[in-house]
Amino acid sequence: MMKSLLPVIFSLLLIAGCGKSGNIKISGEYSGVRRDNLFLIRVDVDVPVLIDSVRINRSGKFSIRFNSDMPEFYTLGFDNYEFITLIAHPGDNIIVDFKGRQLQDDYTVSGSPDSEKVRTLDKKLTETIGKLDSLRNYYKTAGDTPGFDTLGPALYKEYERVINEQRRNNIAFILDNLSSFASIKALYQRIDEETYVLYQE
Repeated sequence: MMKSLLPVIFSLLLIAGCGKSGNIKISGEYSGVRRDNLFLIRVDVDVPVLIDSVRINRSGKFSIRFNSDMPEFYTLGFDNYEFITLIAHPGDNIIVDFKGRQLQDDYTVSGSPDSEKVRTLDKKLTETIGKLDSLRNYYKTAGDTPGFDTLGPALYKEYERVINEQRRNNIAFILDNLSSFASIKALYQRIDEETYVLYQE
């Protein structure tokens, strides 16, 4: 699935990304208690590239400006565990409002349709991973209970159903957003470090 869609997506995105340049601004508010630096990192194929950092001020506001001549993926966050993914196009004025205890828990983004699409993708995947974790934990604790011979296969079947639902969601998203850079995110999302959503044996 992934291999068959890649040539189509990259051809469309190459056309969409050509001939543009300009300043990009990312600003917003953070309602949490941390006042650490936020790091803006460009996501390259081989290695992440630090673009800039900004300290959240006393009122919870921040702003970063930089230049780019093409749409690219970025992460904005405190560290490798607490961050969000953005897709910034030349000329974008992106506004992010962080409302959760952790950055990725609850936030809104405006001024960047692709970044909003990434937000919905990540939210759906987080919900799926939560369901899978619950099923996995239930399976472990129910192993010695009466009737597990019936319950175990039922839990496994539900586990597979949840994964397949996530897979169908990503496929539908890609087909509906072939000209969006967010479709690349949908292609490479992972359930865990070893399992891509769209990989199926």
